[in-house]
Amino acid sequence: MPVVTYADYSIGKDLRKGASVSDANRLRELKNGYVTTGKAIRKRGGTELIKTLESGTKGLFASGGVLNTFTSDGSVAHSNIIREPRYRPVNSDALNDVTSSGTYNGSVKTKFVIEIDSTGTPDTFKWQKEGGVLTSGVSVTGSAQLLSDGVSITFGATTGHTLEDKWEVECLVFTPKQVAGSNVNPTAFTGSGVNDCASSGSYIGTGNPTFTVEIDGAVTGSITKMERENTGDISQMAQATLSTTTITSNAHGLSNGNSVIITGTTSYDGTFTIANVTTNTFDITDTFVADDATGQWELDPNPSANLTRITSNSHGLSNADEISITGTTNYNGTYSVSGVTTNTFDITKVFSTDDATGTFEKIPNTFKWKKGTGSFTTGVAITGSMQTLQEGVQITFESKIGHIVGDVWTVGISGSITVAHVHYADVFNDFIYTSVEYSNGVVLHHYLDGTIPSKIADSNCPNTKGAVKMENKIWAINGDSVRFSATGNPRDWSTAQDAGFLAVGLKQKGSDNALALGQYKERNLVVFFADGSQLWAVDPDPANHSFTQSLPGVHTRYHRSIAL
Repeated sequence: MPVVTYADYSIGKDLRKGASVSDANRLRELKNGYVTTGKAIRKRGGTELIKTLESGTKGLFASGGVLNTFTSDGSVAHSNIIREPRYRPVNSDALNDVTSSGTYNGSVKTKFVIEIDSTGTPDTFKWQKEGGVLTSGVSVTGSAQLLSDGVSITFGATTGHTLEDKWEVECLVFTPKQVAGSNVNPTAFTGSGVNDCASSGSYIGTGNPTFTVEIDGAVTGSITKMERENTGDISQMAQATLSTTTITSNAHGLSNGNSVIITGTTSYDGTFTIANVTTNTFDITDTFVADDATGQWELDPNPSANLTRITSNSHGLSNADEISITGTTNYNGTYSVSGVTTNTFDITKVFSTDDATGTFEKIPNTFKWKKGTGSFTTGVAITGSMQTLQEGVQITFESKIGHIVGDVWTVGISGSITVAHVHYADVFNDFIYTSVEYSNGVVLHHYLDGTIPSKIADSNCPNTKGAVKMENKIWAINGDSVRFSATGNPRDWSTAQDAGFLAVGLKQKGSDNALALGQYKERNLVVFFADGSQLWAVDPDPANHSFTQSLPGVHTRYHRSIAL
């Protein structure tokens, strides 16, 4: 009987069929196999343990050349993997003596290829990092030889290798994505002012520090007078010449040639151009009749006609400061101040009368904060919206004013809430979108685009386990509906005619609570229920969404169905 020898397994591994079914020289292909050094064919294992992830790590998702894991504590650090060299001999008689070592410090996975390029005393090799420059003619030393990125190889012998024998060294990168959950405790307040500071966010630092927030700036003052600018009281009239009268108005601030309007007198009401100005007097062209000893004047035109001058001694304000005025009859409101002097400032409000009472407060108050026993960051303006302190911890003041210097809030960090499960992860616009469940049962969606905290803040995001990416949107189950994000923006779940929801419960005959999502072919969204499923044709434009078909019996909770 003739013998057939198979020596080249470069396109796959072969295994002869059993004698009862095999024709002469007929083989079947076994791709998941390998040839041992003893020339035997063996089945390759389906999986191979290459690393045990550090405690506290959950999930594993590959993207961008990195194996991403998810943790709840920023202290978790992974070490990259340099795998043992994979030998690619020219023939079976070669010397396989290369080992790998070092710590790979690259940012994405890669592979190094080492090849014997000459034999002698010693042999030499060439090597190349995947996508890199070829380095050739390197002498074999028998000791550790650095290639690049922290990867070294060692030949067991300096001679005896076969020309063109190759080794491949694969390097894997593990990068934990810090997506800490609800580990920021509520604020605790000490003080006598407004208690309106709330905490939020996801702490991504190490340990369980306490953050301290304290009001360090609240400028307030009492108002004693309101007045119209460029006006003055008249205390005396006297004859200057036969045709002019001298008006006395202490420290009037006028200049020769100014035009004034005089009111409130018996004999001198009218508009006049003034002359012979002194500090406390000026002349008008009008025949003296008598000393009315009363009246007012106003510059004409008055450039400050829409302003009111406020008196508040040593108020401490500066031009353009924003203030809130309360406790008056005619001037309550928010204003930007101008014309500031030591004891006065102007507001844009037409003068009506002198209420001679009230208070003001500069907007906003300011606060200082620190982490643990660290130094305070001072003079931070309260914005009235969410403000990030450090490492994902956030606070929000409801009001910009009304606080008292020395009011204190403390924010603790809970170390007991950790990542329990990663239910979904996918790449969206080069960043990972994931659905994470924590040890307290809370499920949050995160988009790891560098925003701190990474969780989705839009209140319309369902934050449920079941999610899928389709048509440049993220879809998530939400009871008897399926919500979807805006096209191209997984943080936006609210924009009308872009984000929205599918009323899947209305199409369901049995249980109407959506439990899971999937994709069928290119544009069909599959919605799974306890006792059936639905197909929806979806599109980046919500106007084009349409119900396609109901699939009874394709469900999630019964025997041989999809488990949730």
